[in-house]
Amino acid sequence: MRKKIIKILFLVAIVSATAFFGRALAIGEDFFAEVSPKFPGPNMPVNVSMKSYSIDVDRSYITWSVNGTVKLSGRGEKAFNFKTGDAGKETDIFVSLKTEKGLKLNKTLKVIPAEVDLLWEVKTYTPAPYKGKAMPVPGSLITVTAIPRFGKYSITNPSNFVYYWKLSHKNQPDYSGTGKNSFTFRTAGPFNESTVGVKVSNYNKKITAENSVKIKNLEPKLIFYEDYPLEGPSYNTAIGKMFQLKGDEVSVRAEPFFFSFPKKGKEFSFNWAINGKKIKTEKPNVVNLRVNKNRESGQSTITLNAKNLFREFQFANNNFMVNFGQ
Repeated sequence: MRKKIIKILFLVAIVSATAFFGRALAIGEDFFAEVSPKFPGPNMPVNVSMKSYSIDVDRSYITWSVNGTVKLSGRGEKAFNFKTGDAGKETDIFVSLKTEKGLKLNKTLKVIPAEVDLLWEVKTYTPAPYKGKAMPVPGSLITVTAIPRFGKYSITNPSNFVYYWKLSHKNQPDYSGTGKNSFTFRTAGPFNESTVGVKVSNYNKKITAENSVKIKNLEPKLIFYEDYPLEGPSYNTAIGKMFQLKGDEVSVRAEPFFFSFPKKGKEFSFNWAINGKKIKTEKPNVVNLRVNKNRESGQSTITLNAKNLFREFQFANNNFMVNFGQ
């Protein structure tokens, strides 16, 4: 299942004026409003505070109304809390201010909450029965897709939105534009964390949403499974550090989790060893183990080193001990 990550934004605009984005939102030359949190979204509590460089708001009589209903009034009531509606549902905040000198000011803010979902998937290998999510490793390809949710402002076809992408806080103009709702990039080295951000707007910029997601590189893994001639690999149970050989022979398959998908079929190298001595196998990721002719009991350490020949940091190793006989 794809991991769904949601972060939300809002739009605040002066009625019949251009929308303003940022921490401080101007609503007049004499006073302005500051919204917190910076990016409120659907059904979220929001605080609006009045500030001014020329008016003493602490001594002014302030009235707050939401969609035509007075919610708060009083001298020095410079802060107001309310809750946004569903995505795309407009909330009109009307504020009137009367200064101690009798000057009257009033403005209306239009709040339109919106959100954009970010879904990501990585092109790394997992065996077919694996139900988990493929994870990123150094040098792997990741595709991030943006899904705008603008309520009544939404457009059925996501290609009708304009997308602006960032990678590690750097603009990606070549991958931004109308209809470009996905962004593909290759991850960097070990322990690297990539931050992908997007800003989505409709054509008239009446509503805009932003989101970002952090994606951290993991390390490729080698996991061992018993491999039966007729049934195939036993993916239900992985081989641990100690394995008991119950019959005379067993095949062990190594699955290279999270390596990049091979393109030519020869990107991977597998080097097996028994008790430190390298051995050759018929299949690169499968080793056959047999008891000796005298059926003597004992132990051997099986080691495997694997690497992607075209991706410097894609390598892994693992080992287990096998018991022969009783």
